[in-house]
Amino acid sequence: MITTLSTVEGDEARDALLDLVEEPALGAAALTSLRRMRLDDQIEPIEPGRMRNILELEIERGLRYSLVATSLREQNGKIDKPFVADELEELSLRSVHRVMRILALSYDQARLATVSAAIFDEDPAGRSNALELLDGTVAGESGSALMPFMDVTADGFVRDRVKELVPDAEALFGEPGEALVQDPDWWPRALGLHLLGRDDEISTPGRSKNFDPQDGTMIPLIEKVMILKGSEFFRNFPGPDLAGIASLASVVHLETDEVVFEQGDDGDAFYLVVRGGICITRGQLELAVLGSREGFGEMAILDQDTRSATATAAEPSTLLRIDQHSFNRLIEQNPAVARGVYRVLTQRLRSTLAQVAAA
Repeated sequence: MITTLSTVEGDEARDALLDLVEEPALGAAALTSLRRMRLDDQIEPIEPGRMRNILELEIERGLRYSLVATSLREQNGKIDKPFVADELEELSLRSVHRVMRILALSYDQARLATVSAAIFDEDPAGRSNALELLDGTVAGESGSALMPFMDVTADGFVRDRVKELVPDAEALFGEPGEALVQDPDWWPRALGLHLLGRDDEISTPGRSKNFDPQDGTMIPLIEKVMILKGSEFFRNFPGPDLAGIASLASVVHLETDEVVFEQGDDGDAFYLVVRGGICITRGQLELAVLGSREGFGEMAILDQDTRSATATAAEPSTLLRIDQHSFNRLIEQNPAVARGVYRVLTQRLRSTLAQVAAA
């Protein structure tokens, strides 16, 4: 729908996309399409007042995510709190980038591109110059909410400065899980439910809940995301994208010497080792023994060619299995996942070619 609207000329299509920017599940895609339309001179600059509500909502999200992340960093005990804090810090940075994209719909795009490139500069003078340029570019009421936000962004979201900008900062800081479950966006809400120990209530958009705490063979969604994030193949994927992948991943338990697949079998799934070890052999030759967070069979999610080796459990093992059909369905819903996979495979190909050249 968003892609179609971006090809339609006229104010009605633009206005429909502007309405979608406020929808948590569709806002990022709608904003990207509007930005492309603006770059291509398909639409005129949008009056800043029209964007003010969207801008202020994104600023509020960025501040709140940063504050909750800081709260979790200062708490001790729960092993996965650092993971949730990392995700929230990513969300706060995403808000900064969205704020700049929102501004680019109304103001000089070249200036804003310069600001975006310099706002995280390690040199304080570079950050200061970026803020001055932004202040001179954005006028009126938009600047009153924007500049304090960009000031704390440039300073690395220092806790006490962020708290000054968030009206309910104390409550937010004291009960981070409760604050997150009220978020309109499903991913922060899922993180909040996880912090509160309510994993059985988590579901990804368009899918039913898939975790039963009474079933000892199942793994909660957030834990699956943490496992995927710890792997070389998926480590650079955003959390929400990984959650979509994780929701499709089934859990496989194997005993020692149990075969995952044989050489010559049709490739139909990718596997990631959760615990244990998997021996990869070709004929009588042992190629590798894969351990925790290592994946194998990744080409099978792109084609259905036959397996080039045999995979066998070297010890009692647990795997995550992602079949090709489910992965294709996910890509239809979220093309960014496909781009992430292609990026990883391209990096591996480049690395292989460099090794061959060096040899």
